Order: sequence, then C-alpha cells, then structure tokens
Amino acid sequence: MWLHGQLEDRALRDELRRARRRVLSESNAIRIVRVSPAGAHALLVRWMNGKTLSVDLHEPVFRLKGLRPMRDTAVFACAAVGEGGHSVVWPGDRDMGADRLWEMTLEQNGRGRERH
Repeated sequence: MWLHGQLEDRALRDELRRARRRVLSESNAIRIVRVSPAGAHALLVRWMNGKTLSVDLHEPVFRLKGLRPMRDTAVFACAAVGEGGHSVVWPGDRDMGADRLWEMTLEQNGRGRERH
C-alpha cells in the first residue's frame, strides 16, 4: 500500500510539472518579439515561442470605429511591438493585445502551422 501511494504521488507531481511547462510555454507564445507588415492589413508576427506567423487584420480594421485610422495602409504599416511584447501599437494610441492577436493567428493559420 505504501509503495502504491508513493507511485500515485510521483505520477501526480509529474503531471503537475508537465501542466506547468505547458502553461509557461503558452504564456511565452503570447509575447511578441517582432512585427512587420505583410500586406495591406496583415502582419507577420514573430512570437516568443519562436514561431513566425501571419495574421490578417482586415476584418477588425474595417469593422471597428476605433481602428478606422489604420485603414490607411501607410498608418497600418507603422505597426510596432508594444511594451514588453504584450501588444502591437500604431500611431494615435491604437493598439491590439498580444492575446487577441495570438487567438486570431491560431484561427487563421491553424494550430502549430509555422511560416518561415
């Protein structure tokens, strides 16, 4: 009985360790390292996890009033990494959070598909 309990405890600790690694890995993924224009209203984003993926922002740029200035491709092309890699910023105090960009990137590219 005692040995069985130790094995269960070890298995539980191992599972918790794996879960922590997954969370840390995903939280690193949601930090932006570099961003560059990749079309009229698309970005190529380099994430902290090493993946470089494109994200098309045409839909929110043309739907949301607050992003209206970014319809101008010259303004959109001024995208830069925000403080700490937690967002992409544009002139005029416009920004989009890394979490939302990550979600959109996964939706558009499929999980795990990488572009170089």
